[in-house]
Amino acid sequence: MDDTEVLARYAEQSDAVIHTADSDHRLAVETFISALRGSGKPFLHTSGPVW
Repeated sequence: MDDTEVLARYAEQSDAVIHTADSDHRLAVETFISALRGSGKPFLHTSGPVW
């Protein structure tokens, strides 16, 4: 989650990003948003309760 280069590279190579790993990891979310900005690709950010 902290390797922003990997996150950005795979986001740019993907048709869309669905992020469900950790809703509180701000760095990852900001990285995805930045990588996808202007691409028209969808970004879905969600998380559920931790049991």
